[in-house]
Amino acid sequence: MQISQDSSTRISLLRFPLIAGVVLIHTFQSGNGVFFGSGQLQANENSLTLFVQFLFSENFARTAVPLFFIISAVLFFKDFSGSFSCYRRKIKSRINTILIPYFLWNFVSLLIKYSVELLPNSSTYLSGRNALISSYSVQDYIGAFLWAPASYHLWFLKDLFIMMLLSPIIYLMVDKFKVLPILLLYIAWLGGIESLTDLINRDDVQALIFFCLGCLIITEKWNLNFLDQKRTFTVGAYLFSAIVLAFLQSQLFLQQSHPVFFVSILSKTILLLGVCAAWCLSSLLRNTRMQQFFIALAPFSFFIYAAHEPFLTVVRKIVYRFFPPSNSAEIILYYFLLPAFVISFLTIIGYALNNVLPRLYSVITGSRRVQKKPRPS
Repeated sequence: MQISQDSSTRISLLRFPLIAGVVLIHTFQSGNGVFFGSGQLQANENSLTLFVQFLFSENFARTAVPLFFIISAVLFFKDFSGSFSCYRRKIKSRINTILIPYFLWNFVSLLIKYSVELLPNSSTYLSGRNALISSYSVQDYIGAFLWAPASYHLWFLKDLFIMMLLSPIIYLMVDKFKVLPILLLYIAWLGGIESLTDLINRDDVQALIFFCLGCLIITEKWNLNFLDQKRTFTVGAYLFSAIVLAFLQSQLFLQQSHPVFFVSILSKTILLLGVCAAWCLSSLLRNTRMQQFFIALAPFSFFIYAAHEPFLTVVRKIVYRFFPPSNSAEIILYYFLLPAFVISFLTIIGYALNNVLPRLYSVITGSRRVQKKPRPS
């Protein structure tokens, strides 16, 4: 199945906003303050600041991860024949676009953290409460690349590549049983089963659900534009549900209560609704300047994703160390300004690298170099 031009355009314009969502997820400190290893700067969180952060990070932005799994599966399976030659060709391509950047950025993260540990009085600056890189055993180093990435956000690349290695099984299963495997996984996920094996990730059930869903979209030749017919209802229902959920989450956190089973089910159900709402919202940007803006920035999405940590952590710790927030307004302001600065700065760096050191940029982003448009003669 070939992807329509409209769907392809909407996928492209979603890339940058979704990556911004990933950065926003990692900005939220769950009200625990900022750790420096030997101490902690405690932000005076309250119901308002927590509500805002739960709403944007734990609800709106959380749609980014399942959407990326769906999009990745759609692009992987769109011309997948099931033959070994097709499988080999696709895996070979993903080694270049996913696996090599994964190992490179993991190595860079380890190198940065180790270098910081060598500085006077800075040994725990990046590690926080985690083990120092200098204390790693051989097994720890292997684990930092194979099952627990040194740069934690790279778990997505690792899980995605494993899903693609398993793609023939997933393809046959979804092609034969249609929605049934996804439904069974979804029921297990709602029931509290988050992982099938520690080899992938502690949330591998969620990853499987949405990767299989992307495969189903291709095998069943779904036209996703049918969601646009219920756009107002879908977006409205999601916004209302997300607000209610964020209120419940913030109150439970303030009461230091463990998330109740009902809230967990509600959260997972609303996440699925949020995925549909995000796709519907992309239709509003058709043929607008905002569409052009997001598509122009889309090629830098991978670089922002790969490089935003530990950069975000460093920026946050510097700001909190020298300009600690003293009230709710400052906490909320920092919450939005920090990721905005990180995203803007990395976009500029990515643009510069692409133009000044294009080969390096191509390697570290998995051949996602932005080609210059030829000047008209």
